[in-house]
Amino acid sequence: VQFHDIEKGIDLMKSKDDVRVMPGDGYLPLGDIVRKLVELKYHSYLSVELFRPSYWAMDPEPVAQEAYDKLVKVVTEALA
Repeated sequence: VQFHDIEKGIDLMKSKDDVRVMPGDGYLPLGDIVRKLVELKYHSYLSVELFRPSYWAMDPEPVAQEAYDKLVKVVTEALA
């Protein structure tokens, strides 16, 4: 499952890839999505996919670490 959030103030139905933000930094109901995946017995990967040019301009290691940390936080809080 590709996992990301959407920048606040952006209409989801009109959004493009470049408005994706780190999990938990936007307004999507990610906790609800995580709980639904558990309910469906999904036991595979979540990948953070961000097509935001500002992230591309940054050092990839801290971006990857931030994405991982924020994904873990969203999942942990959803399952608490």
